[in-house]
Amino acid sequence: MPTSCQKPLDESAPKENVDPAGPSEDDPSGSSEDDPSGKEDDSGKEDDSGNQDDSDPKEEDPAFEWPEGSTLVGTVSCGGKGLADVVVSDGYRSTLTDSEGRWYMASEKKHGYVFVSLPDGYEPPLEGVLPQFYAYVGAQERDTVDFVLELADQSVMSVYLLGDMHLADKRRDIEQFDDFVSDLNELRKGRKGFALTLGDMSWDAYWKGFDLQDYLDLMNRKFDDLAVYHTIGNHDHQLDRDGDWDTAEEYKSILGPTYYSFNAAGCHFVVLDDILCRNSGGTRSSWNEVDDDQMSWLSKDLSFVDSSVPVVVATHAPLYRQDGGFCIYNGYSLLKLFSKFSRIYFFTGHMHVSYTTDYQISAGYIPVYESNAGAVCGNWWYMNYDFPEAGVHICSDGTPGGYKVLEIDNGSLSWYYKGTTRPADYQFRTYDRNNIYLDPEVYCPKASVANKEGFRSIAGEYAKKSEDDEVLINVWDYDPLWSISVTENGRELDVERVIDLRDPMYVASFEAYSFEHNYVTDYGSGLSSYYPSSTTNHLFRVRADSPDTPLEICVKDRFGREYRETMQRPKEFRLEY
Repeated sequence: MPTSCQKPLDESAPKENVDPAGPSEDDPSGSSEDDPSGKEDDSGKEDDSGNQDDSDPKEEDPAFEWPEGSTLVGTVSCGGKGLADVVVSDGYRSTLTDSEGRWYMASEKKHGYVFVSLPDGYEPPLEGVLPQFYAYVGAQERDTVDFVLELADQSVMSVYLLGDMHLADKRRDIEQFDDFVSDLNELRKGRKGFALTLGDMSWDAYWKGFDLQDYLDLMNRKFDDLAVYHTIGNHDHQLDRDGDWDTAEEYKSILGPTYYSFNAAGCHFVVLDDILCRNSGGTRSSWNEVDDDQMSWLSKDLSFVDSSVPVVVATHAPLYRQDGGFCIYNGYSLLKLFSKFSRIYFFTGHMHVSYTTDYQISAGYIPVYESNAGAVCGNWWYMNYDFPEAGVHICSDGTPGGYKVLEIDNGSLSWYYKGTTRPADYQFRTYDRNNIYLDPEVYCPKASVANKEGFRSIAGEYAKKSEDDEVLINVWDYDPLWSISVTENGRELDVERVIDLRDPMYVASFEAYSFEHNYVTDYGSGLSSYYPSSTTNHLFRVRADSPDTPLEICVKDRFGREYRETMQRPKEFRLEY
């Protein structure tokens, strides 16, 4: 998990008719070599084994005459009937099934698999938690792959967006993960839906003890009847191999394609690999970029989708940084591919914090909304192992460890953030600033003099007493369409959004424990803990007239749902999740 995103292409918002500053990108939507079917185009890369009804590709049907040059052929069907106009791809080329559900393509089989972009209202069979929308193909000259789908009522669905699980079977992470498992299994009772990870399911440094296969085995044990679609993250690449292609081979052999699409609940879902891995000699290195092969594939994939359809995109690294600049190097070129759509939603991980970027409300911009969706593991599982006294499971900006729930009703989308073990209406946390005094002599009394000063610097204004009768409100899923109102004795108070302030609970817990136990380092700009807090733009400040009057707080989200608290003051500052 980085502390910041990598080089942006542009610091400004992506207007459709304005090229960003910095290196220019070629528009990747150009045409490609035609397939003998006349229906396909290219874009993608490789792996091996079987994943459909049969473990191996089917023998060639002698009754079917292969079109000249075709190396893959098959059908897409449901209930014995072929499905027409279904997109099938090898990651480079994409083709449509004919009126009988038959498809064929001249594939070089570089990725070693072929996948179907599931049509709306259909779902694939499951193998454990893995939806079988793809099949591995061999190196023989011709392969046959038949996809058999099932009808599904997808009018109302829940999608569970799972960011950054980072499982390694180290430091009680599986034990803590069980709380999340119980939480999700309870939430999805009686609901139709599926899960979509946002990358970093694993921890590459510990693959020798717990690798992607161990992760998959664990998921299969923990979840019944739950389809889990996957997104590759930087820690899901093989550390002891070099380059982007080789480091992704293990992932593809276990979890399937690194980029693909499917349709469900009136939406078009796109999963992209925006991690360009540059590992070398066992040293981890990566860059946030969607490569040219994906860009070409994506251009063709989106050409099959009507512009009125909502598009949901999952990547690991976010499209935008918190300051509005691009986090993906070629983010503007990527975004241009979606320019015909009016509803574009990115859900991303990687940062272990929550923030939103909303250009759907700004005229003249490509209408994209992005939610960087916290993390299942909080900041890290290991914090609660190293410092069990903290007793809180939070991200570095104070967001509860948890996951995003996307609810779709006949193509209409809404969402909320679900803190693990917390009710769905737990959407903010309040602090009485009068009772926050993070004195190093109290919070890290055994620290060295240098570490105490380091903690004081990180604590900032919290290291000073206050009698200003202020209240802080952390609204982690906040976006510009949310509203916050606070009243005291019937009078509405002014609410100020505070930029670049840290969550006091995180500072008082994991920052304090880090400085206490010398879990610190010096990067040249002062001491920093191993578990550093991050500044956030979803903290709000209110000044009351009195230190002991109750405050009525109402937070309303962009969908009109209200969350309320009667804040009794003075309110004790304590560590509680």
